[in-house]
Amino acid sequence: MKQKIIIISFVAFLAIGFSAWQAISHRYMGEETKGLKDYYQNYFTIGVAVSPRALKTDEAELILKHFNSMTAENAMKMGPIHPKENEYNWAGADSIAAFARRNN
Repeated sequence: MKQKIIIISFVAFLAIGFSAWQAISHRYMGEETKGLKDYYQNYFTIGVAVSPRALKTDEAELILKHFNSMTAENAMKMGPIHPKENEYNWAGADSIAAFARRNN
């Protein structure tokens, strides 16, 4: 079982690396490429863990191009949402949810 997980991880690593290399090389040649999610759309979703900060930087473009599933890194954990008694902070979680809704 452990070998199977290692092999699957290695194949996924190679696929992501190849796709990133292809995207970079085509971008500099003036050609548009498909995202990683597009290559595997008939097989499975490609997910990424995001932070609210990443959605406000250039990373957002990369996320939209290559991924069709996302989860919050830490913004939806109990610590950031409920740091102390009678205090709640939903800003980070809400920004991730809004980004996901806006971009399907």
